Parts: sequence; C-alpha cells; structure tokens
Amino acid sequence: MPQRYQFLCHVELHDVWPSHQDASSKWIAACAKAGWKPLLLVVPRYRGGLVSVGEGLPEDFCHWLAELAVAGYPLWLHGLTHCDELGSDAEFKRIDGQAMRTRIDLGRRDWNSAGLPGIDGFCAPCWKSSCVLPRMAALEGISRTASRWGLRDAQGFHLCVAVSSWGPGLFGRIWDATLGLQARALQRLGIPWRLVLHPQDLEGRAGQAFLRILAWTARDQSWASSSAAV
Repeated sequence: MPQRYQFLCHVELHDVWPSHQDASSKWIAACAKAGWKPLLLVVPRYRGGLVSVGEGLPEDFCHWLAELAVAGYPLWLHGLTHCDELGSDAEFKRIDGQAMRTRIDLGRRDWNSAGLPGIDGFCAPCWKSSCVLPRMAALEGISRTASRWGLRDAQGFHLCVAVSSWGPGLFGRIWDATLGLQARALQRLGIPWRLVLHPQDLEGRAGQAFLRILAWTARDQSWASSSAAV
C-alpha cells in the first residue's frame, strides 16, 4: 500500500440530511476523484423530535441514498434529530441509556419505513454521548459505533482518530487551520486516522484543507497534482 495513505482508515461524511444533499453530493464527488467512498452518516429527523419527523426522509432523498449504497457507500445512522432540547449538537450527551435506545429505535424505524438498506453503524452527533452508547446500540441490533478516537464493533475497540473541523469561533478557526498538520502528524506517527467531512465545511478554510488532504491521500496521483475545486 502506498505510503501516502497507509494509515488513513476511511473517509466519513457526517450530517447527511435532505437540505444538505447538494453539498453532500459535491463532497462525494471530490472523494470519488481521490478514490475514496466515504461512510455516509444520515440523520432521519433533522429539525424534528420524538413526535415530529422534521425534514424526514423524502422519497427522492432515499432513492439517492439507496443508489449510493448499491455503489458501495456504507450508510450509518447519525442520531435521530442531531440536536438536543437546547438546540445544540449534543443529542445523546445528557440522556440515559433507555432514552438512547428510544432514539435509536425511532431512527431505525424511520429508516426501515423509508425502504433504505441495512444500517451499517451508529455515530452520535459530534461523538457526544456516555460510554453506555455502544451497548445501547448493540441492543438495537447495531454492532458498529464510532467515537472521536476510534470505532467499536463486536471484536472490540479499534483506534482510528478523527481529523475533523471544530466549528465556529476563534478556537474553531485556529483548529481548522491545523487540519493538514494533524493529518500529517498522525500519518508520520503511524497512528490510524480517518478523515471526517461535513457538508457545512464545503466553503471556507476547513473545506480547502480537506481538499488538500484528499489530494495528498489520493489513490490516483494524476488527480493529486491539482486539488480540484468542489
């Protein structure tokens, strides 16, 4: 395996919901040019709740996801609504195990009702949850879960550090300016890592950093000679 990407486990695209479909498609296209098929983390009820479906899973959106799944893109459940009652991206942070199971169960039911293929894994929004989450997901029939530091399945925990944007604010801007350095440091140290994209990263400093990382890790280096704009 070429040195340039031997420690990159995979690429993930978080926050896949209907109003992010166009931006998600652009990231998928950029990943495809570099030879990567990202895991797609889908939110069934963005802007919804335990009763309201919010944006839901429209038929055309589900058809798009199903076609991607057939093409080899794994589909993961990414919470139910993505937001907690306070509106922050911490849906699973302040709830107990039973509440986790309820939300995972509702997400799985929405998923099945929409006719989507099987769920390949579960990731709490922003990885914010207690340590009981993997067990709750397993009780709902989902054996693979993700944290910021790695992936867990029936065989145990596998180190795979996330290289991801941080968010708004001064610290977020500083963090995003170091994304390339983070990826290269993990690579040189021989630490398994994964690239985590968000549709909202497409414009700005984080998006440009991710394009450079994709070019650097491209399996087809004829594309890597120029980091094409998304």
